[in-house]
Amino acid sequence: MKTQNHISKRPRNRQQVTLEILKRKLQVFIEADKEIAKRAGTSPGVEALMAQQIETEDDPRDLADRYCFTVLKWPFERVREFSDPAN
Repeated sequence: MKTQNHISKRPRNRQQVTLEILKRKLQVFIEADKEIAKRAGTSPGVEALMAQQIETEDDPRDLADRYCFTVLKWPFERVREFSDPAN
């Protein structure tokens, strides 16, 4: 399997962080990387795939909504209260 190291080509405005995730979620990224390699003949690498996934989220309110709903277990109605653009 060929790999591409996108990390070494990263723009200067990137920030390196350390994350902890569940092993089963890491496995999802590993399997996705293998699937991309099978389809495209090259692999972006697990870290590059994770970075791409994280970097596609550009809406802070959307991210806050998902956190409040899934982690804090707020009812949908309460989450929508804060999601209203008028607030």
